[in-house]
Amino acid sequence: LTNTGSGDVSFTGDSGTLQLGAISQSGGGDVLINHDGFVNQTGSIDSGGGDVTVMAGTGITMAGNTTTASPGGSICYESATGDIMLGHLNSGPGNVKVDARGTGDVLNNNGDGTNVTGGEVSLFALNRIGVSDVDPITVNAGDTILVNFDASTAYLRNLGGAQIINAGSGKVSESIGRSLTGAEKGQT
Repeated sequence: LTNTGSGDVSFTGDSGTLQLGAISQSGGGDVLINHDGFVNQTGSIDSGGGDVTVMAGTGITMAGNTTTASPGGSICYESATGDIMLGHLNSGPGNVKVDARGTGDVLNNNGDGTNVTGGEVSLFALNRIGVSDVDPITVNAGDTILVNFDASTAYLRNLGGAQIINAGSGKVSESIGRSLTGAEKGQT
């Protein structure tokens, strides 16, 4: 789908799996996807600077080679239940929020590539953020990274050396960026 005007792109669905292909917004309008079922993102999204919101009822999977870009706008991926598997969310200096607090995890589906680029990055999961030190969520944040999770450890690769604020119940295992190797709850 290509929108060369400045209007918004909006889709609302009620069940099943939404196969979300490429969306290109050259006029800078917002992109809103609100689907009560599962969202399978197989194409990249470029809002041209508008905000991007993808909300799903039962999980979101971005194909590993997909990017959602909102240069300077904000990006929000949220699932009421189920995991969020990330390709690359890139808002430039804008804010990014990934929220799987209902029943899910925030997981890497982009190999060794970056999962999230933004100014302030918020990652929320009922359980896991990343799987291990060799399969973390890779974040390039210009300001802060806020994490909230209930697993024993959240695994992050912190490319920009941003401050990590841990509001979760476990520790953060961090690689690359700062010399800090882990942070207990409440410490940054």
